[in-house]
Amino acid sequence: MENTFTIASNGDYIEIAVINYAYLNSQDTYDKNWLNVVITIKAGAFSGKFKAFFQTSDFVGLFRYLSEAYDNLSKEYKFTTLEEQLEIEFIGDGFGHINIDAVAQDQAGIGNTLNFELRIDQTDVKTLIHQLDIILKEYLFR
Repeated sequence: MENTFTIASNGDYIEIAVINYAYLNSQDTYDKNWLNVVITIKAGAFSGKFKAFFQTSDFVGLFRYLSEAYDNLSKEYKFTTLEEQLEIEFIGDGFGHINIDAVAQDQAGIGNTLNFELRIDQTDVKTLIHQLDIILKEYLFR
């Protein structure tokens, strides 16, 4: 099963691929909900790929926002992770367009950063919701 979340626009994209639980055998609730992910970005002439840690809960808020944004296109939301390796700000204009401002950091807290923008519209949101639904079903909060 494909466990990826991809926002794409005019050949540019950000893809979050969930690989597995980082600490599969952990008994600690906090530790056992960490995920290994690979982030791939193409933005203009820039492209790159790096590994990161997300928590299962990181995807829940994004799923809620996108589900609501489909019907209310003036909503705003900032997706960020505990280690701040990826920040995606969604800004709906109320007319069916969503501007995305993103910052990626290749190493938590000390890495190089890339700032980039993407633009999507309402027709893209259903696909994003479906992708997140697959991830959330595969990687439940444990």
